[in-house]
Amino acid sequence: IQLHSWRENWTDEIEWYECLLELKKQGKIKYIGISVHDNMEDEILKLIPTGRVDSIQVVYNALSQSPKTNLFPLALKHNIGIIARVPLA
Repeated sequence: IQLHSWRENWTDEIEWYECLLELKKQGKIKYIGISVHDNMEDEILKLIPTGRVDSIQVVYNALSQSPKTNLFPLALKHNIGIIARVPLA
């Protein structure tokens, strides 16, 4: 399952995570993902080390390469998958 339009101030809130974790334990979902707004990928950086997400969807293409600076190295370090949004733009 993937949550869209993530905001950095939600990082400290855990109700969403507890609910999705329960669904994961029940076998109803396999992974938890987050989608970030266009060009706002740094808003997810504080969430990555918490281990709450398995994947992050972010705009990444020939014209928008900013995620490779901060997001990609941190996601790789924490074994979090990346879903490229609008890769053919």
